[in-house]
Amino acid sequence: MNFKKFNEIAELVGILAIVTSLVFVGLELRQSQNLAKAELMANYLANSTEKNSAIIAEPDIWVRGNAGEILTPAEQAVFEHQVLNEQDRAWFAVEQYKLIGYSDYLESDAAEMAMFLHKNPGARTVWLAREDERANILAPR
Repeated sequence: MNFKKFNEIAELVGILAIVTSLVFVGLELRQSQNLAKAELMANYLANSTEKNSAIIAEPDIWVRGNAGEILTPAEQAVFEHQVLNEQDRAWFAVEQYKLIGYSDYLESDAAEMAMFLHKNPGARTVWLAREDERANILAPR
């Protein structure tokens, strides 16, 4: 076998190795994205379960607070925690969607939270107070 033939075979093997490694990297990226999706869904379920557990523990406070009724200070503290759990769940879900590039889910989750706040004046009041608090913290002094 002459040197030129050997060189051509070596180049072909090199090209095949590069293509194979690129295919492998692509498969790894797809697997990583699937794992990120699975983790997102697991986190979403865990956060929803925690939120629902807080509501189930004190359903009367949840219903009365969302209706905008007057609550005792202790009940108000529980209600605020329940609402903040829902707000945090929605916010972290949106952040995770952004990280893995699922912009189509962003709109549905944001719309779901907006509808929740629209239907529940008590929750909207707690949410607005938290947003005002954040704005005050972030405002330049």
